[in-house]
Amino acid sequence: ALGSGLCADGDALLTTGTGGQIVVMCADAPAPVHGLHTYRAANGAWYRMAAMQNVGVALEAVRGWLGYASWPDAYDDAFAASASASVSFLPYLSGERSPWMNPNARGGWLGLGLEDTRGTMMRAAFEGVAFALRAGLDAIRANGTPLDAMLLAGGGSVDLRWRQLLADALRVELRAVDCPNAATRGAALLGGIAAGQWRIGDIASLAPKATLAATPRPNPSLDQRLARFIDLYRRTEDWFAIGRESA
Repeated sequence: ALGSGLCADGDALLTTGTGGQIVVMCADAPAPVHGLHTYRAANGAWYRMAAMQNVGVALEAVRGWLGYASWPDAYDDAFAASASASVSFLPYLSGERSPWMNPNARGGWLGLGLEDTRGTMMRAAFEGVAFALRAGLDAIRANGTPLDAMLLAGGGSVDLRWRQLLADALRVELRAVDCPNAATRGAALLGGIAAGQWRIGDIASLAPKATLAATPRPNPSLDQRLARFIDLYRRTEDWFAIGRESA
């Protein structure tokens, strides 16, 4: 977060890699909320974080199951396919942290028909991961932090079509951080501050540049699929728990 340029109240960052994190800087200590994390920031403020553990790891599993030889093939097939109104994908292959805090949660497709293709399934997987991120973001929003823009970082957010889907699903403007090694950069900043090279007040001026990556577009059908996704998780929550207990 520090290396990506979060320095003022309300600044927010989405990172996508194996998992996904949404981090928001808060001037005051946020009240404890089940499913969200709170950390102290270097400048004396606070971070509120939603942490989702099935992002790249879930998409990589799906890519392998569906037999795509490369990521470009998976992206091309998924975004060439029309999104299905009936197919939903839960990405919780290893349980989930934010917002559910449910180690028993699991994943899969529901609603498949004979007319569906692997492109349909890959598209549903991308949407399912985006919806899981949205569930974490909504937990932050529900606790008094309105967000309509975020920085974007991480190796799992390069494809322009995927960035647009994320912006549409999350309803935020995304600005890509022009720094491929934000964590290393943040550590260097902390070391420089400790050594007296910089002061805490210099953090804003040292922030990396960010480039507009995607602007959210109204998409009622995507909103309907999001609602189906949340409903599907809630309907299966107890069912997954029973299955894990009997295993």
